[in-house]
Amino acid sequence: MGRLAFPFVCKNTTIKVVNASMPRPTNPAPFVRFLKMTAPPKVHNLKPPTPPPLTIPHKPPPPPQLPTPFVRSLLDRNHREHHIYFGEGLHNHFPHTMLSLFALGAPQARLVKEYDLEDRYLVKLNQPSTVIDATNWTKYIGDRNLYSSYLQFFDQQVEQLGIVPAMLEYALKPVMIPSLLSGLLHPLIHLGYGLEFESPMVVAEALSQASTHPPRPKKVLDMIFAVDQGSVQGLIPTTASSDATQLVPLFNEIYKDDRLDKLVRFQDSDRSSTTTHKCAGIITEYASRWYIDSNADSLAHALRALFYVTTVIYGSGGLRPGHPQSSKFDFFLLHLVTSTFACLHVVPHLPIDTAIYLLRSQLAMCIHQYIARGRPPLQPVLLISYPLAGNRGLDTWEQVMQLAITSEDLHVPKIVRSLHVAETMYGSEEGLWLQAARFTVDHMVNEKRDWDFTGCGWDEAWNP
Repeated sequence: MGRLAFPFVCKNTTIKVVNASMPRPTNPAPFVRFLKMTAPPKVHNLKPPTPPPLTIPHKPPPPPQLPTPFVRSLLDRNHREHHIYFGEGLHNHFPHTMLSLFALGAPQARLVKEYDLEDRYLVKLNQPSTVIDATNWTKYIGDRNLYSSYLQFFDQQVEQLGIVPAMLEYALKPVMIPSLLSGLLHPLIHLGYGLEFESPMVVAEALSQASTHPPRPKKVLDMIFAVDQGSVQGLIPTTASSDATQLVPLFNEIYKDDRLDKLVRFQDSDRSSTTTHKCAGIITEYASRWYIDSNADSLAHALRALFYVTTVIYGSGGLRPGHPQSSKFDFFLLHLVTSTFACLHVVPHLPIDTAIYLLRSQLAMCIHQYIARGRPPLQPVLLISYPLAGNRGLDTWEQVMQLAITSEDLHVPKIVRSLHVAETMYGSEEGLWLQAARFTVDHMVNEKRDWDFTGCGWDEAWNP
């Protein structure tokens, strides 16, 4: 089970916000005809202008280096040879894990080992069966069998448009966002790595992966999009002065909300689907209370708040002092952290209104998983002070990262690197990021335990 594969605070930067409210022509037909008459012969080689990026304070630091020719060769081999799915809809994680190992400083032999480990079970990429183009790409959204067809299309689009323009053209379309946030947020995570490491192959894979996921959260996201926040009671405003803990009280309210007690149960065979079906209104109610000011500083602080609360949920939700099974690390909740890490790399490229909608949608997905995993308690003080068993030699980031490199679990290098970047950006937060990383590697590597799949918030999951 250990290899089961299932998104700013640096300093002293200026702010430049994309104008997302530019008026559009009411009747574009004459303009389109003009383009058809005057377009040069090689119009497919022209790249559309890219909106100027948001210059967000506290942007994530760039990776130590961009992929070397050797790393690119491994990415290319995976791109050409492996399907994005295997088994019953499990996801190809190779780019996530390999790029995380590379950024942590893993030697070349460890990167080769990672490829060999994953190559054993990944499915071979089939030949495209359907012609996907700009006129029909939305027609087949959700069809997993057409991944290779979508990949052929998006390889061409990324090559012609460029990484960021292709992402803007496709990933954030209203028809695509629910699929981008489906599959335990894996398309979003994949996209984040593609943007961070400037990899056309990984971005094309992410767009293809999103296109082949059914838009399961569409009901919730449509409800959030329709909410007029001017009529919402109990708004939680995010401004340039907001602190990192601002979303913790919101989740504490959800933790105590007895309306949820009878809607989702431990015995439900598919708690995620049950949560989507029965709790959409409650999720919308809470997610809509998060108000983000329309400026880059507020976006930066919103990202910090999401990173903080998801780390607290992941790191402290499975702590029950005195219980023989403590601690647990929930497999599904760890994806809240790694998908928020992806948001750090997506948001700076977006028009500000789109960025706000994406972050509120990400919060909704976090609330969804929090409910489905049994609403574990948020215990930041306990997490920071909770002792490791024995002297583990995990006092520094260097020790933690070196141990993460040795792990053969797909997710350990990813979560450790995400937490290390958070500390680089935001400071130590009283040791929160390092402590969550220390516990992860101690649990997974030193103690050779596994992720928890039962749902650490349910009392029944702690029964012998």
